[in-house]
Amino acid sequence: MLRIHFSAADVLGLRVSVAPDPLWELLLSVHAAQTVGISGALRAWRTAVRGKLAPSAALLWPLARPLGYSPDFLTPTAGEADFETGLDQLLATSRTSLRADLSLLATQTRPTAWTTDLADGRREALHRLRDALKAYHAAAIDPFWDVIRRMAGADRERRAATAIGEGAGAMLTALHPDIRWDGGVLEVGYPVDQDVHLEGRGLTLVPSFFCGPRPITLLRQNERPVLVYPVDREFDALAIGGSTRLSRSLAALLGRTRAQILHAIATDAPVTTSDLARSVGISVAGISQHTSVLRNAGLITTVRDHGFALHHVSPRGEVLLSG
Repeated sequence: MLRIHFSAADVLGLRVSVAPDPLWELLLSVHAAQTVGISGALRAWRTAVRGKLAPSAALLWPLARPLGYSPDFLTPTAGEADFETGLDQLLATSRTSLRADLSLLATQTRPTAWTTDLADGRREALHRLRDALKAYHAAAIDPFWDVIRRMAGADRERRAATAIGEGAGAMLTALHPDIRWDGGVLEVGYPVDQDVHLEGRGLTLVPSFFCGPRPITLLRQNERPVLVYPVDREFDALAIGGSTRLSRSLAALLGRTRAQILHAIATDAPVTTSDLARSVGISVAGISQHTSVLRNAGLITTVRDHGFALHHVSPRGEVLLSG
């Protein structure tokens, strides 16, 4: 049983992530790829990516078994960062944390020469991890990201409506059938006994397509405790997810997130920073950083109207979008 202990301040600090988290989705999809007997949308996803994974994906299997412990350092973010930013944070993990996480993993599964080198913080091992994560993300997560983000966004709206209409307790208990809330402790059906004391830090709930069959959290919480929970999966939407992609060349030039932002501005202009945050699925602060880069590159223009920043695609940006 997982028990999450709340104070009154923690209830006030409860939030639902604005978007699914790319690194949590990657980790949990590695679980799904190795799980026997999955069905529905997860099975459709696994069928779609079968044969498309690079050989380096095999490096990830011993790091993220579907049962047992997965190293905390693989998921340093909680829905507030894009894949590239999260990967940078992952690769900056201290040698102390790497060794602690991988030593615990070694009590459950036989270490390989590579995981031993990784635990020692060897540069070559970290580079292999980086390359494996990038290749896996490109094949298994990125083609479906628009659909995953849409499902998570719809789920977030439902949670918000429940919280507003019925209170935080009702929202928490509606997350999963194996959750109980007594006003101070959230109990979650879990394969091991674990207590998390929030101690004023609040809790971030992160919706996840690949999470299952129950919510999951970190063994050692950082300054932002997190609970990842499964959303309702839409089989048909996932099956066609790969058809709603941005141009690979544009994403390669700008980075996927900035390409999404440029496309969203072109589609809905004039569009506010807050609207972009909801559309793209990252924080307002993150949107501000990306739009600043796009504006400095001459791809968008921004005007202020009654306190709102309104973004438009510039002629140069239109040329870039048209290919």
